[in-house]
Amino acid sequence: MPGSTTGRDSPLRVLIVGGGIAGMSLAVALQDSDIRADIVEANAQWTALGMGISLTGPTCRALKSLGLLDRCVAAGFGVTRIGRIEPDAFEVSYIAEAPRLAGAAYPASLGIMRPAFHRILVEASRDAGANVRLGLSVTKLEQTPEIVHVTFTDGSTGSYDL
Repeated sequence: MPGSTTGRDSPLRVLIVGGGIAGMSLAVALQDSDIRADIVEANAQWTALGMGISLTGPTCRALKSLGLLDRCVAAGFGVTRIGRIEPDAFEVSYIAEAPRLAGAAYPASLGIMRPAFHRILVEASRDAGANVRLGLSVTKLEQTPEIVHVTFTDGSTGSYDL
């Protein structure tokens, strides 16, 4: 693409190994650059493990920068105050307001079910144009000064800039 931010005629190709939270977030972060992301994930089912997850202030701020925080807030439960419950009491004693690192309009932290969070990230990474290949991992890397040649567990190959 002439005039691209990479100065190349074609987009950079990046291989992301692992379709978890970090891998999908990276694919979303790259969507506005001249970079084409491929994700390979060993789990052929690409499902979330576990029940719930707490997303703290820095994570909420990062999700906001990716354009995903509103979807996460809608699917989760926001927390704005830090408190405690005594073992013999039904009342909560609040200790402090938690800092709202993503901005005043957002909760300080967020509880969300892992399957819901996973669905949001899957949709966002696919919307970002990531090519997702499931049930695969890397068996071999051959790096030259210009490119990395990759062999996958199914015998297929690919070449990537990063």
